[in-house]
Amino acid sequence: MTTKKRRLHLPGLSWPLVAGLLLAPSWAAQDDSSVAQEAASSPQDQLDDLMEPILADFEVSDHNETATGDEELQDLIDEYDDAVAEFMKAYRAAESDEERSALTYPEASNWTGRVKKIAEANPSTPLAMQALNWITENASGSEDAAWALGVITSNHIDSEELGAVAIQLSRDYSNGARAALKAMIENSPHQSVKGMATYAMAKNRKSLADLGKYIADADPDDENTAGMLEYFTEQLGEKRLANVQTAKRQKRLLAQYEKLMQSVADNYADVAYEARETTLGKLAARDLFELRELAVGRVAPDIEGEDIDGVAFKLSDYRGKVVMLDFWGHW
Repeated sequence: MTTKKRRLHLPGLSWPLVAGLLLAPSWAAQDDSSVAQEAASSPQDQLDDLMEPILADFEVSDHNETATGDEELQDLIDEYDDAVAEFMKAYRAAESDEERSALTYPEASNWTGRVKKIAEANPSTPLAMQALNWITENASGSEDAAWALGVITSNHIDSEELGAVAIQLSRDYSNGARAALKAMIENSPHQSVKGMATYAMAKNRKSLADLGKYIADADPDDENTAGMLEYFTEQLGEKRLANVQTAKRQKRLLAQYEKLMQSVADNYADVAYEARETTLGKLAARDLFELRELAVGRVAPDIEGEDIDGVAFKLSDYRGKVVMLDFWGHW
């Protein structure tokens, strides 16, 4: 934090009144020439000169610097949000695929450099944390995001806000994201952060396995597949993308997912997930049930109910029989 000499400002009091109350003895000691000279200068300059012996070398902290940093960061965020809004407006107004394809989505990289400078100028502060979080959220997978995650886990590992950062990384497949989640799990002093990071790591493993299977099953001749392959090749690298498409790798990822989600259920069940108004324990129980009971190839869990005539039945009553399902409804 820097310091600056301040001019004296006394809101609510007129300069003549302040001078008359505080500085009359000093004025009385001055000759006519000096009073005349001061009369020609501005009231504020006169007050500064008269107070200088009292305030000599008096320095106060410049509290405006943090506020200025806050304002600068907010201006950059607003500028980016405005650019995205303009893009979306133009996209919705476009009347053909050609017009839409000619539009360019605002690249966060055009803002991350300036946001990064704010974080660097205010290390280990809430302002830096806000700037770093913006970079990780909007420039996922980039070198700037990797840098931001490194700074977060080095300088802000004690922050309780890391839980929100962790959730953002659940679909970030970069090595930097995985390293950051690992650091939160191992080094955060907060149970809530450890829980959110473990949950995010679990979802990350499941999401990557699903992505690999989806790409492996996609039609290679579909133009959408080509675009998807190009994007994820850039994100994961050609070798890693090919690896996640194998059944062996997907099985391993799902095993990691199950182990991590069980850890959430065992160790972090009471941690609140406020954004979804629930707890990690409830989410983990649902995800584990889906994995263990509803996956393709599993025996469907038994259910009980009544048919339209009020007769009780169970799903298991029809095991081994040919059943026709008729889905219908009234709206």
